Amino acid sequence: MSISNVKTDADYIASAQFKEALSCGDEFALQRLFDIYSGKLFHYINRIVKSKEVSEELVLDLFMKIWSSKEVIGQVQNMDAFLYKMAVNKALDFLKVAAREKKLRQLLIDQMVFNDEHPAADHEFISREYEHALLTTLKQLPPQRQLIFRLSRENKLSHQEIAFQLKISKNTVKNHMVTAIKQLKSAFKIFLFFF
Repeated sequence: MSISNVKTDADYIASAQFKEALSCGDEFALQRLFDIYSGKLFHYINRIVKSKEVSEELVLDLFMKIWSSKEVIGQVQNMDAFLYKMAVNKALDFLKVAAREKKLRQLLIDQMVFNDEHPAADHEFISREYEHALLTTLKQLPPQRQLIFRLSRENKLSHQEIAFQLKISKNTVKNHMVTAIKQLKSAFKIFLFFF
């Protein structure tokens, strides 16, 4: 397929000719890819990180990464899926770093509060998402830790009562609870950035 026969941007990006050009370091091919996808990827990333400045940086980082590993582009079957997967990974990696760094976390929160185009949050939606995130995280806990956590939080049993019921030591119950709470807190640091 020659470039002159390509009818749409999608056809061009899917063409072997484009992939070969990009793989060989053709800056025009990278510029064309950037022109076609940068706006879409910006909006996609911005829905996750909720910061225009950060989204712009992440899009630029994404295209720099593509350029630095351009030799493998020829192996990509679906460029659209490939780019969106890269975008979500960039956004989630950023949120993980932000969750660990207090200044960065506060900066993001400030930007979300002052730059939010829809300041009236849909509390019902957030509540459903929170519940879903809690259940998902709980399901990832080992079975005994999950059981201990549920007995403590849902059934309101004391550590001593749980230990007696499961025939384990009170310290084992305490250790499982401490670890479960740490895992839940870690998961919800990321959840908070989405909402």
